[in-house]
Amino acid sequence: MTVRALIELLMTFDAGAEVVLAGAPDWPMEHRIAGITTRDDFHGQPDKRYDANGARNDVVLVEGAWLRYGHRAVWDLARAAPRADSTAT
Repeated sequence: MTVRALIELLMTFDAGAEVVLAGAPDWPMEHRIAGITTRDDFHGQPDKRYDANGARNDVVLVEGAWLRYGHRAVWDLARAAPRADSTAT
């Protein structure tokens, strides 16, 4: 998903609504979003577990505090980025 596609999707929702991150479809959890960064922000910082694949301008949403158990249906109901927004040429 591109930044543009994410912004377009977010614009269809209530601007005052909280944004949460759903994870682990087999054991659904909801987390706050702690922040946003780019790979360029941490480029060159040592981390043995880090796989350096990916563009330096990739945007990374950072998982925050656990809020609650989630619902499995979110993966089926999620609005995905339109195929036309693909970065492939």
